[in-house]
Amino acid sequence: MAEINEQFETNISHKTVSRMVLEGKIGVSPAKPGPVESFNKLECDAMKVAFLSFIKLEQAVGKKQSTLRELSFRVNALVNYAGKVNKKGDELVKRLKSDVADDLEVKKPNQQELRRVLWTSYGNLKVWFDQWQHTLMSLGFARLKLPDEENLEEGSVVFFPGQKKRILNLDETDGSLDNTKGQRGGRPALVFYGKGMAGGTTAASKSSYAPTIICGSNAAGEVLPPHFQLKSTATSTARERFSIEFIAQCNDALGQFGHKKQEVLSCTYGLNDKAGMNSVELEKYFKGSILPLYPNIEDVPLKRVIGKLDSGPGRLNVEMLAHLQIRGLYVVPGLPNST
Repeated sequence: MAEINEQFETNISHKTVSRMVLEGKIGVSPAKPGPVESFNKLECDAMKVAFLSFIKLEQAVGKKQSTLRELSFRVNALVNYAGKVNKKGDELVKRLKSDVADDLEVKKPNQQELRRVLWTSYGNLKVWFDQWQHTLMSLGFARLKLPDEENLEEGSVVFFPGQKKRILNLDETDGSLDNTKGQRGGRPALVFYGKGMAGGTTAASKSSYAPTIICGSNAAGEVLPPHFQLKSTATSTARERFSIEFIAQCNDALGQFGHKKQEVLSCTYGLNDKAGMNSVELEKYFKGSILPLYPNIEDVPLKRVIGKLDSGPGRLNVEMLAHLQIRGLYVVPGLPNST
């Protein structure tokens, strides 16, 4: 054995040779070190083909691309169906992703996200917060802290009593009834696309519509009564109708806002042909839903109200903004990309 090892420059033991001969493994490569794999090479190659084909087919038919978490559920269900293994977690899908990485691209489904990330720089954030501080002080909601008040409140200003209840943060979102998701806030998950293939758009049933819902709270933590903007094809106010069952399912809110004590505040509703918030509906919302929350509102210090909004239709309606300021309601832009 020593002569053979010297001739072929190996270091195989005679015990290993004897065991391989007894097991009939002549001409077979020795087993690799480490734990035994769950799948052989043929099964692994088949899973790679199926994994890549599923991503490309999903992209080609125009469906929403699956995230890594959603793909892990599908891959685990595939291998667990045979009953040989019981895979959980995302270990297997990450291995498949690495094996077919040359044929994939990783993207975010919302292309606007890059611009949002680039905007949130230190300089832009500092400018916004400096302007917000100036707004609070000039309208009489707060004052600068004194040197001995550092532990009184967070931030650089001290709010006057009751003024946090008069600062509103509100935003609108869609209550989709079909497969669409609309433009919601937050960071979208990463999805995988096959190279050189078109498609990947969101498929949706165009027979449905997405009503608009406005929610929010004041800076003291009191919840705003939700506002529902629904669809109506009526051509006059007298012909507008919607379901009584819908009203029965909407809960009231409890808050004080500008009242002397806590009050039960009912949801509000609006109707138009597209179930969306345009400049006309936004003005109706402020006059019919926000102003009644503050019976004592005036354009004088300690009685003003601030409403923080994001960009959208009607925010630059000069006539509306002027009318609301005369009443004491100041509409200011919220921190971009924060909703």
